[in-house]
Amino acid sequence: MNEKETKTLQDPIQISYVSMDRLLLDGENPRFAGLSKDSSEDDILLRLQKEMHLDELIDSFEKNGFYNTEPLLVIKAKQKDKFIVIEGNRRLAAIKTLFSSGKKISASLRNQLSESIPIAIYPNRESLWTYLGFRHINGPQEWDSYSKAVYALKVHKDFKISIDKIAERIGDRHQTVVKMCNGLRILDQAEQNGDFKADEIDLNRFYFSHLYTILTYDNTRKFLGISGKKKEILKENPVPKNNLDNLKQLLEFLFGNKDGTKGPVIKSQSPDLRYLDAVIGNKLAIKYLKENSQEYASLENALAYTDSEDYKLEDFIFKALNNLRKASGYLSRYKGNEDIYKEMEEILQVADDIMERMKAKRNK
Repeated sequence: MNEKETKTLQDPIQISYVSMDRLLLDGENPRFAGLSKDSSEDDILLRLQKEMHLDELIDSFEKNGFYNTEPLLVIKAKQKDKFIVIEGNRRLAAIKTLFSSGKKISASLRNQLSESIPIAIYPNRESLWTYLGFRHINGPQEWDSYSKAVYALKVHKDFKISIDKIAERIGDRHQTVVKMCNGLRILDQAEQNGDFKADEIDLNRFYFSHLYTILTYDNTRKFLGISGKKKEILKENPVPKNNLDNLKQLLEFLFGNKDGTKGPVIKSQSPDLRYLDAVIGNKLAIKYLKENSQEYASLENALAYTDSEDYKLEDFIFKALNNLRKASGYLSRYKGNEDIYKEMEEILQVADDIMERMKAKRNK
């Protein structure tokens, strides 16, 4: 694809002002992942009202109106004289919610929001993918990681753009796009297998990063039977049939089971993901965790079966950091005690030494 075909925000076909009833919410927006393709405008609006905290926007509209310098980015819909909002769905949902709320609206505001909403018209979705990717994947108004993955994989599939090119265009230098897309490939397969339902997740409470991070760990990849390089996007349905029970078990460890009777064993990404990967690589440890996952400290107890030294460094550093953060909260009580001050100096010296030794190992 050449640069002319991939137009940027500066290249709309037309700037215009339209009435609210000519604007449609975008059913293909990544943040609506899980909604049926046949979902109605009301279904999409309910999803936004539930998850996107529209109150602040409504308050802003009531006080300031709609900023004409920030038009909604739209493409033409199949319906005559209608437009699909590609960028600005949350703002449109806030306007629709305000009008249906029964609140008293001034005549000038009513006229602006119902008859004179600024839009920038673009030729198609493809002309906007770079801008949306920068803005919402790696930019100032980030989506949640699951929605980012849905968008990146959709661009990859629909517009035949390589994952490397997507990462390059949005300024991703840490292979995050590849990791997120691989996490989504795993969830897509789990959904086909009946072990996951995208339309039942709450994006504000779904820790998708736990999954795409642990997929880069060796024991987990072996547990799932995943082949290929870590820095490359996985093929569709990457988990062999013989390993699908393991996939179901991994998702249960990470997110709890579908009926809510079992919670996740992961409480925080660090160090719990490393612990879980170690447990997954040991038959006795994973057997213990399966049988005792809802017991107190089950993951730590399972880790003891591995007798692994590899995770102790991370554990010690994690606990030291937590303790220092707690100490920071008590600084108001410090009275100038010399012994505590000297201990803090020693902590800084030890931390500097550890950091230098880590840098030396990383640079080899």
